[in-house]
Amino acid sequence: MSEKRSNQVTPTPTNTPPVVAVTDFVLYITEFTTILPDGAKRTALKTFLPNKRVTKPIFYLGSLLDNSSNRTLMRTLNTELNQLGITKRHANVTQSVNAINLSDAGTPAAYNVGCVTASEKFTGFSQEWEFWKTNPYGDFATFKTNDLAIYNYCQANSLTYDIYVARCKDNAGAFTPEQVADWLVAYHDTIY
Repeated sequence: MSEKRSNQVTPTPTNTPPVVAVTDFVLYITEFTTILPDGAKRTALKTFLPNKRVTKPIFYLGSLLDNSSNRTLMRTLNTELNQLGITKRHANVTQSVNAINLSDAGTPAAYNVGCVTASEKFTGFSQEWEFWKTNPYGDFATFKTNDLAIYNYCQANSLTYDIYVARCKDNAGAFTPEQVADWLVAYHDTIY
């Protein structure tokens, strides 16, 4: 017969459970200019994202936020997505002038400033600047200047800053692939 004593210590297990990484399921929404103004398409999006377990949509906005009605629709959509558990919502950005110009109501930064609640806001920006090939925005040196401005803005405003990259290559040849990779790792929260 065993006797339970009040001073007994429960043994600590020797095997600790594995740490499970939480991975975001990211989806770029490239046809968003046709979705946001259309109530039926917005409703379909609000069904699609949670059903497919998307945790971080990235919206290609184009000039959508230049229109005050669209800014109102975006605030409502972000709030509704937040209520559905989609708490990470990114605006796709390319150049700092197009992203963080607070005097332009159509930029993602100015949009966030105009929001009343946190659930209306974008929680981060996602960069896509194809410096590995000829493009209208410029080479890696030009990218770095703009990228640093967006990074600093995101840091100052508690936003995450992600980037999509196909190659660690500077089309102009001024930076090595290792220098490109080092920059991307240093100044972005997630690299796609």
